[in-house]
Amino acid sequence: MKRVFICLLAALLLFSATACGRNEAETEPLRQDTAAVEETEPAETSRADAKDGLPEGLDYDGLQINFIIRPEFQLYDTIGESGGDIVYDAVYNRNLAVEERLNVALNYMATADNDYNAMAKQVANSIIAGTDEYDVVMQRGLQTFSQTLDGYYRNLNDAPYIDMTKPWWWMNIVNDTNVNPEKVFFLTGDMSISTFLLSTVCFVNKQMLDNYGKDISTLYDTVEEGKWTYDVFEEYIQDVYMDTNGDGSADENDTYAFSYLAYGAQWFNYSSGIKFIERDTDGYPILTLNNEKTMHLLETLVHIWWDNNYGYLEPTSDYTVMVRKFMDEENLFCMGRFMHTDLLRDFEQPYGVIPYPKLDESYDYMSGTGCSGNFISIPTTCADFEPTCAVLEALSAENYRKVFPTYYESALKIKYVSENRDAQMIDIVHDSIYVDFLLISGMNNVIDGLLQNKSTDFASAYAAQINSMEEALADIIDRFNKLP
Repeated sequence: MKRVFICLLAALLLFSATACGRNEAETEPLRQDTAAVEETEPAETSRADAKDGLPEGLDYDGLQINFIIRPEFQLYDTIGESGGDIVYDAVYNRNLAVEERLNVALNYMATADNDYNAMAKQVANSIIAGTDEYDVVMQRGLQTFSQTLDGYYRNLNDAPYIDMTKPWWWMNIVNDTNVNPEKVFFLTGDMSISTFLLSTVCFVNKQMLDNYGKDISTLYDTVEEGKWTYDVFEEYIQDVYMDTNGDGSADENDTYAFSYLAYGAQWFNYSSGIKFIERDTDGYPILTLNNEKTMHLLETLVHIWWDNNYGYLEPTSDYTVMVRKFMDEENLFCMGRFMHTDLLRDFEQPYGVIPYPKLDESYDYMSGTGCSGNFISIPTTCADFEPTCAVLEALSAENYRKVFPTYYESALKIKYVSENRDAQMIDIVHDSIYVDFLLISGMNNVIDGLLQNKSTDFASAYAAQINSMEEALADIIDRFNKLP
């Protein structure tokens, strides 16, 4: 939030300086009228005051805008709910505000269940048939990316009313997951709370941390200074294991620093600070897997996962088991996702939220793997493109102003004020949400499987997979370039 204000203030100061400097012949410094300055000081000091660029008086005469979404997260991303959870209530009121502002009717349709592929097929059938059934598709990023290459969605680069420079559009994610910035077929941002919910975070039990002689303030300092690495993480977890049931073997009934899921390998890999692709001079992705930093990451994670009983691999894909152990104080940390805060609402112990450790101080924090969240796209069959774009901008801006702050203060139980250290940690996570191109494109980063199998033999795995990966990437770029 502070960064948004600072950017707004800097922009205003720059505008002022430019305006004052237009008369190049001016030799005397201009005198400022203090009273006038005070009268015209910007009011945009918070999310609530952020302005969008939609013109006044837009009126679409009751036009219905149709959305399609899976039931999962629809209360967060689309329909909301009146009179219940205050986050759902904020989403519901957002809808009312946009409907009234633009004189539209928002029609949110949910698929029969949460099946990703079934929804993708349903959307594809509608578009192929040429029916104007959906104006907006909100579905999992992986399926959205795939359908982009099939030519199902409109290019939004020149879309009316959608201002991609606004903070409610997370263009860092869009740019990282796009094949090339010359064409933008999907967006994500504050309107898609699910993208935020599915980003990775590390929960820490503050009381347990204190019991082990560690201080939460020191940990927060470490995070803020950019020093929260796996080497430091190991310092926090090395003395946690305890043979709780006294049977002489490490099993599910003992105390560990953390638990993890097999498919959670990608949570660790894509939150490490390492990007597995780079961009060429034309902006296209190129594979950069085969290097020392990737091998160092693999060796580090194999050590953290499998050595010294630091963590316990849960023999299930049910993340609620992992969260329950954290709540039962069997784990000091919970290496999970933001969505797990819903399960922690009844947790009586105070807990902190920080990013996953990164491999090295030189990297940025990453809250990775958000491609399971709902990405936003407009089908080529949408007949009401302009009003649909206006609706998306209005909804996103309203989410930025009202819904996200509500989520911070209710679901996370954090009063959002500058001196609150917990809020500062959430800011760091929010600002570091990352979706890797390899993940959203369905390609393999090689090390996920190796980590699950306790193997550090990167060279053999890379040699076995690189040809197919390069062919897949070439096909993706070719199909993208053929899109209109």
